[in-house]
Amino acid sequence: MRCARVLAALVLVGALNSLLFARLGTVVTKDGASFDGDVTEDMAAKTVTVTSHGIQTELKLVNVQSVTYLDEIVSDVNTRLAALDPQDVTGRLALAQYALDHHATAAARDVLLSAQKIAPDNPEVRAKLEGVNTQLRAEAPAAPAAQSATEPVLVEPAPATAPAASSLPQRTVDLDEINYIRESELQDNDTVRVRIDGDLRRRFTDYINMPLGDFTALSPIQQAFMILDKGKPQMRKEVKILSDPAAIARFRRDVQHVLVIGCATSKCHGGTAGGQFRLFPQDTVAAGYSNFLILQQYSAQLQGRRVPLIDRQQPEQSLLLSYMLPPGISDMPHPDAKGYHGAVRNRTDVRYTTTLAWIRDGLKPVAPDYSGIDLSQPPATQPSNAGTP
Repeated sequence: MRCARVLAALVLVGALNSLLFARLGTVVTKDGASFDGDVTEDMAAKTVTVTSHGIQTELKLVNVQSVTYLDEIVSDVNTRLAALDPQDVTGRLALAQYALDHHATAAARDVLLSAQKIAPDNPEVRAKLEGVNTQLRAEAPAAPAAQSATEPVLVEPAPATAPAASSLPQRTVDLDEINYIRESELQDNDTVRVRIDGDLRRRFTDYINMPLGDFTALSPIQQAFMILDKGKPQMRKEVKILSDPAAIARFRRDVQHVLVIGCATSKCHGGTAGGQFRLFPQDTVAAGYSNFLILQQYSAQLQGRRVPLIDRQQPEQSLLLSYMLPPGISDMPHPDAKGYHGAVRNRTDVRYTTTLAWIRDGLKPVAPDYSGIDLSQPPATQPSNAGTP
């Protein structure tokens, strides 16, 4: 009887060990190919499967050179960063390179930002940070054409700074810009309507040397992700996302009305009395997307540092949340304004907790690059109806 129990226990342990768990990582094969995505190792089948944007690539374990998991690398980078001398710029540069070598681009940027705080004029830090930001932008969909030939350098997690009065929004986003925002905020678990023209499918499959039949067998959202990930910039622009990703839908449903009621009135940020920050009070698609964009772009210099309105890395530190609170209980209170006592009552107010949940759970942890959209300037192309994408 005891032997039977031991055998049953061993079978149970084996069954539990056979459960397959996917983790974000990078698989490198012996012939040098690299695959990024959700990695599942199946020791029983002797395979490693990488899932990226719903597309699975199964590799035989015998052909795999290495498997590196992103969470382990990020944890290692954070541990090493904490152990460095507070003034060690050289050590931070080496650590950033280590993170880059292991595909932890966002972690590398964080390390370089800490180095930049120590030595803001160090040319090596600046050059490497520019390279990392370029790489992060390359991993996102291509931005609409910028109004300036020179793209501003990203040196903060939030790409834009508080605008001067002359750069206040003068228009809402156009159709191309709405589509870019949708592409940028798209996540793996989104269920959106997509339009991909047949000619684009042919050109894309020719470009990546993939059989057209294999590509058309994928779902439309899988096709969209693949083009956004591997296509030329012009191909990415031709992918049309016809409905709101979850991050935008939650904003329009849960946050937009709080802003309109509490902030975007004609005597506040919905008119000329709002200083260097302006929102659109209209109940239209274009106004909603414009307000979403403005929140992502705006930051302010406070307490000796630049604070983004939306902090995706530290949601609780988002300036938007501080400004929503009554000035008397806020760590970074809203500037003095006659009659303003907060858009919410306190931190337990459902409007506050809903906005925090949207930032923390609804948005991607790394902010997309929105520097190519300038609402103070005319758009690159005029849509027929910006309010009805």
